[in-house]
Amino acid sequence: MADDDKSIIILDTMYGVQGMIELFNILGNKVNLLYLDAPFNDRVIREYNRLRSDSINSTRKADLTITIEDIIERTIKKDRKKNKKGADKLPLLRYNVDGSSIEIAGIGEQFTTIINNDDTIDNFHIMLDNYINSKLVKSKEYVKELKK
Repeated sequence: MADDDKSIIILDTMYGVQGMIELFNILGNKVNLLYLDAPFNDRVIREYNRLRSDSINSTRKADLTITIEDIIERTIKKDRKKNKKGADKLPLLRYNVDGSSIEIAGIGEQFTTIINNDDTIDNFHIMLDNYINSKLVKSKEYVKELKK
């Protein structure tokens, strides 16, 4: 979050622990780890579909021998590994009543910018770019005002 009254939130997987430690050493308690995860069934179906089709981003070919049971087993193992690093102990996110913002459960810190990742990865990147560009424009305007 780039707003003055908000903490800096890092969206990351549990595998980015070392980078989080470095950021925390620099920025202190203004940094919070926000770990987002999809429901179990959604992750299984997404991974199953991904592995059973050719990759558009690499040379990986579809694995038509993989079964849904294989993916369920893999997902359970991944969840166990993430939980060993504390993923199951992190606060949950919840939408407020009208769905216009989300908050960290138990903390009540509100975030009014919601970037929904339920479309294609390309559209997700476009939404992120648009958000970052809007923050850059605001920052440049602020710097221009300071120079006056």
